Amino acid sequence: MRKNIFLQENSSGNLSHIKSHTNKIHRAVSLLHDDDRLFVTYYRGDLFVSVDISYIRSLKYLWKPISIGIVDSIRSIGNSAKQSFILSFKSGLYGYLSGNGFENYRLDELDATFWNGYLKWLLYLENKDGNKLKSSTIAQRYSVAKKILFCLSRNDEYGSVAKVVFSRIPLTNVARGKDSEPREKLSSSDASNILEAAANEFIELKRRIIQGVDYINKGAKYNKALNIEYDLNRIESVLSHINLLYPGVVEKRDIFSKSHPEFYRGIKKKYGGTTALIDYIYLSPRDCIGAVILLSFAFAMNTETVLTLDFSDIHEMALLHKSLLSKR
Repeated sequence: MRKNIFLQENSSGNLSHIKSHTNKIHRAVSLLHDDDRLFVTYYRGDLFVSVDISYIRSLKYLWKPISIGIVDSIRSIGNSAKQSFILSFKSGLYGYLSGNGFENYRLDELDATFWNGYLKWLLYLENKDGNKLKSSTIAQRYSVAKKILFCLSRNDEYGSVAKVVFSRIPLTNVARGKDSEPREKLSSSDASNILEAAANEFIELKRRIIQGVDYINKGAKYNKALNIEYDLNRIESVLSHINLLYPGVVEKRDIFSKSHPEFYRGIKKKYGGTTALIDYIYLSPRDCIGAVILLSFAFAMNTETVLTLDFSDIHEMALLHKSLLSKR
C-alpha cells in the first residue's frame, strides 16, 4: 500500500522513530520489548528516541546478551553518538555474525579464532563504492564490539562468561591510519544552490497538491451533479473517485486492477496508468527529498533524524520579529 503520510518509507531503512513525549520519568537508556520487536530507548533532550534493533533476534543465543551489552555501552556516551554506535554494531559485529553462519553461536563460542576472523573480515570488507573501508571505520566497528563485551563483563547474568570472551579479543592496533581524510566542507555557493533547488521542488510540490485537492473537490461536485461514479474524460472526476475508493491509501496496481477492473482499464487507456493521477493526491518518497533537505538545513540535523520526526515535533516560533520553524 502507498500511505498518504509524510516520509513513511524510510529508510535505507530507517533505524529509529522519534516522538515528542511529555513523560520524562524513564530517561535512562533501556530495552523495550514490543511483541516480537526490540528497541533501545533513551531521551535526546526533550525527544524520546527508540532505535529498532529487532534484527538482532536472528542471533538465536546471542541477541539477549549483546542487546544488554549495547544498552550498557551507550549509557556512558553522548546522545549524539548513541545511534552511531548502534549503526556501527549493525554494520560491523552483527553483519559478521549474521552473514557468516554464526547465528546459532553461543557467547562462550566467541573464541580467539572468531575474533581474528572478525578483524580479517573488516580489513577485506568493501563499502558500497567497492573500496576497502578506511582504517578509522574499521577501528570504530572493532572498538564497538570490544566495548559491548567489556560492558557485558560487568553484568550479573553474563559477566563471568563475557570476561573470558573479552580476554580472547586480540589487542590489535586498528587505530586511525594515514588514509583518514577530513570531511569536505560544503561551500556557501553550493549550499545556496542546493537550498534554492530544494525550495523550488517544494513549492512545485505544494502547487501540485493544492491543485489535486481542487480537482478532487470539483470532481466530487461534478459526479454528484450528474449522479455518476466517474467520467474518464475529466481528470477531476477520476481523481475524486480514486480518493473515494481509497481515502488515505492507494492499493498496489494488481489489487486495484482486480478490485475495480473496468475503472483501472479505463485509467490505463486514458492516462497511461495510475501514477500520473495519484501524484496529485499522495506524496511519494521522491517528493519528500526537497522537504528533507530544507528541514536538515533549518534544524542543522542529519537526514536520518529528520526522517524520524513527527509533524508534532515542528512548530513556528517568533525570533527577532520573524516567524521561524523550530523543533520542540
